[in-house]
Amino acid sequence: MIHRFDPSKAHVLENKERIPMYKEFFDEIMYFLENKVVMDVGCGTGVITDIIAEHAKKVYAIDISKDMIEIARKRIKNKNIEFINMDFMDICIKDYDVEVFVFIETLHEIGLKALDKIDKATIIISEWKKEENEEGPPLEHRLSKEDVVKYLRKKGFNILKIGELDSRYTIVAELG
Repeated sequence: MIHRFDPSKAHVLENKERIPMYKEFFDEIMYFLENKVVMDVGCGTGVITDIIAEHAKKVYAIDISKDMIEIARKRIKNKNIEFINMDFMDICIKDYDVEVFVFIETLHEIGLKALDKIDKATIIISEWKKEENEEGPPLEHRLSKEDVVKYLRKKGFNILKIGELDSRYTIVAELG
């Protein structure tokens, strides 16, 4: 079941605990981003996009919500970010020469089939654990770590790193 984020709740993406947590996470795995072309899938308000841009050569920040893209544009003035208002499932990935795809708390909104679009790249995923929690999407919309890993392996991805981040799990994988 796919869940779409409500743009009227954009303020929760600016959570004071969330930003430093992800800054530390990306600092630890920056070697996957360093001087690479990255696509931040479901960029929302751009909080994570801004962190990624500190390490990447170029960031394509894509979001289906025009409202979220506008918030991100106003918030971020980084020259190496290009904003795209489009559904990830409709984008032609080959037009962008992306080396790393980032799905931060968005894969449950798009669905695992989004990974089928990727034929050669590194992917970085952070998703809500499939357990009750006051934050995040409803339990029935969450993807279990085991299901995501199983899907990635079935598609031929090599799992490079699995970790935990508060009430979320993280996966770094590579294909090709």
